[in-house]
Amino acid sequence: MILSDIDKIILDSYKNLVRGLADYLGPESEVVLHSLENYEQSVIALAGEHTGRKIGTPVTDLALDMLSKINNSEEIEFLTYFTKSKKNLKMKSSTIAIYGENKRIIGLLCINYNLESSFSDFIKNFSYPENEEDIAISNISNKKIVKKLM
Repeated sequence: MILSDIDKIILDSYKNLVRGLADYLGPESEVVLHSLENYEQSVIALAGEHTGRKIGTPVTDLALDMLSKINNSEEIEFLTYFTKSKKNLKMKSSTIAIYGENKRIIGLLCINYNLESSFSDFIKNFSYPENEEDIAISNISNKKIVKKLM
């Protein structure tokens, strides 16, 4: 599929979302952005490491199956499902269509969450700090940014 310049700008705008969403969901998440311009090198942004994917790796058969289901329905724009990673981790996953010009699907945003993480780690990730003076550390583009909570 050939993407227009506008399609490429739309996909590029999702790269920040990939990093921010993975940071928000925590270390047990993985967020992958696929461009459908080249199935053999579809991964254009990635945060997290649960499926072994890297930038430039191909789209998976599972993602293509989800894309087919979305394309064959006028009502479905995303799918949420359970799967296992290549590392045999139980995952909850979502595949979300990204639309470009003329409502054509140009990419996929895939979110994977490791269900084998401990419940206490999950709760800790989404709990407000006990001490107001605690600092929040956010990992953005592999640079630590530290700021006081307000």
